[in-house]
Amino acid sequence: MDLETAQKWLKNSVGTRNQWRSEAKKAYDFVAGEQWSPEERQVMEDLMRPVTVFNRIAPIVDAIVGHETANRQATAYLPRQLGATPVAEVVSNAAKWVRDECGADGEESDAFQDCAVTGEGWTDTEPDYESDIDGTIIIERIDPREMDVDPTCQKKNYKGAKWLCRTRKMERARAQEQWPRASFGDFEPTGRQTSTGDPIDVIAAAFYHSDSGAGGRSGAERDLVLIHDFQWWEYEAIYRVPGQVVAAVPALMMAIQQTMPDVRPSEAGLLTFDPEQWAVIQPMLPPGVKPIEQRRKIYKRMFWTGMEVLEEKDCPVRDSFTYKAITAKRDHQKHMWYGIVRAMRDPQLWSNKFMSLALEIVATSAKGGIFAEIDAFEDPRKAEDDYADPSAMIYVKPGSLSGQNPKIMPRPVSSGPPQMQQLMMYANQSLNDAAGVNPAVMGFSKELDVSGVLEQTRLQAGLNLLSYLFDALRRYRKEQGTLLMQMMRQYIPEGRLVRIEGPEGAQYAKLAFDPEIDKYDIVVDEAPTAPNVKQQTWETFVALAPHLPPQMMSPQFILPLLEYSPFPRALVQKWMKTANNPQAQQQQQMAQQLQAQEIQSKTREQNATAALKEAQAQHVGQGDPSKAAAAQIGLLGDVVKAKAEMASAQAKVHQTHLDAHAKVLEHTLNAHAAIRDAALDQQKAEREAALQREAALQPQEPQA
Repeated sequence: MDLETAQKWLKNSVGTRNQWRSEAKKAYDFVAGEQWSPEERQVMEDLMRPVTVFNRIAPIVDAIVGHETANRQATAYLPRQLGATPVAEVVSNAAKWVRDECGADGEESDAFQDCAVTGEGWTDTEPDYESDIDGTIIIERIDPREMDVDPTCQKKNYKGAKWLCRTRKMERARAQEQWPRASFGDFEPTGRQTSTGDPIDVIAAAFYHSDSGAGGRSGAERDLVLIHDFQWWEYEAIYRVPGQVVAAVPALMMAIQQTMPDVRPSEAGLLTFDPEQWAVIQPMLPPGVKPIEQRRKIYKRMFWTGMEVLEEKDCPVRDSFTYKAITAKRDHQKHMWYGIVRAMRDPQLWSNKFMSLALEIVATSAKGGIFAEIDAFEDPRKAEDDYADPSAMIYVKPGSLSGQNPKIMPRPVSSGPPQMQQLMMYANQSLNDAAGVNPAVMGFSKELDVSGVLEQTRLQAGLNLLSYLFDALRRYRKEQGTLLMQMMRQYIPEGRLVRIEGPEGAQYAKLAFDPEIDKYDIVVDEAPTAPNVKQQTWETFVALAPHLPPQMMSPQFILPLLEYSPFPRALVQKWMKTANNPQAQQQQQMAQQLQAQEIQSKTREQNATAALKEAQAQHVGQGDPSKAAAAQIGLLGDVVKAKAEMASAQAKVHQTHLDAHAKVLEHTLNAHAAIRDAALDQQKAEREAALQREAALQPQEPQA
């Protein structure tokens, strides 16, 4: 693509994007508390009226973003293969490690906030060799006002867009280091003036020759240049032949393996070649072989400033843009996206104006005083001086305070228009109604004692109104997960040590990709480490624990649940490491075997003693009958005594086992009860705090 075509495409998005940028700037200002325009502020100051801002938009935005932060989702990779498809643990953990290293969760939360406020959030995924010379991947949030997109694309998250462009300001010295052959100054000045605080006027910058700052800017902006990163896709012809045909020619198969390592059979058993590769292998194919001719998208990028092309190359991943979007609501008429702030702007403006009007009425209306006739006081001047003194004695003439027509009466206090308070309350309430955020989403509840099920139902109902935001975020995670997988294959070398979270804690393993698996399915699910997920799972388990059968309270069942417990992670890992330690298990089994052998030896000893006594009794019975009978009775008594001792020993051993199991069960139930009581106390404290905050936010009724 030439520069002229790129500029022409960029020009087609002028009207829509500039209108969206203007609205996005207002949305950011409202969230930041800048809710009066300069003209309105000047009018209020000229009238000497207070310019009040009670920002109720920011807490609503914070509540939505906070819910996303507390319920972050995790991405897992499932290899496409025959039979059972377990999660690719090494690949999934490698992706998690890459995201942790670059702080992707925080960057994506910032992009989600941009989406909620302005309607669009953007991230950039790039290979990085500056922070790590061996290569890593970074995911960064970028200002959505820097982006321009194909105006004909109307799909969620701009999926299927033909092109997109990011225009950003860069220091001249840094740009010169990155593109040392560029001039950055041989352009004609246009006299355009900008300020460093204004969003970039991308479209104007694309068609005037002062991108280099050579005369069109003043002050600090003379050291800045505008860099356009234009990405687009175009079709490329491809040729596909069955793998069996190629395998029948050993020389051809060897040539492909040596010179084309990226060519692998697809799920249909076809080998895919680009035009250059096809030109090499076509003469080597058997006669009569006709390929399947198709086409695929190839993504490219071009950097330029002014009228100078700095660099043109393929995108880091040839089948995806590096920029990924999150979009909110669609405006079908204006062909643009908008967030929740658009609906809250008018209620917030009217709330501010009503409050300003109320303060003006209070400031300018009478605040007490009296109406008095001239001859009502004995000394009018002394009465004026002492009127504000609560301890002073003011003398009036007889009859001034009594009778049908007293000479002194209080001055009436102006309370303002009677409908103003209702209008102010309606404007405040409309903020939540227009945004679709109920008090449960913000953590407010008017009931003193509300059940957890009811509160959770209200929260879910409020989140259903915001499902368009979280649906777009889920789509983004699938698209970004695919891009991240492809970048890891290309830019992170195999054998790299990556951190893997397992039952025994964090361990490092060598990264390896299965060459037989070319595609992975992306699964987006709630991360088990998300605070809300852990709390809900643990509370559910605590409620079910007393009703579970004893066989389910085994270590194999309990240990996986510890991942969702409120216990510190280091303690959980020690427990799991001890439970999974083979030596500890062997020692426990040996102790149990020794105990069983001891019981068996005692039993055999008692049996031998009893047998000896019986033999002695039979031997004695051969003499004097009376002595034999006495001896027989004595020996039988010893036998009975020995058997009783043996039964008593066995009963003690059995009782010891029962006591141990009872103590374990008692400690488990006590721990569950303590956790449940602590959770209930915490919920009660949070509800009370929410009620106090709600009461503090409610406007007070003016006194008559």
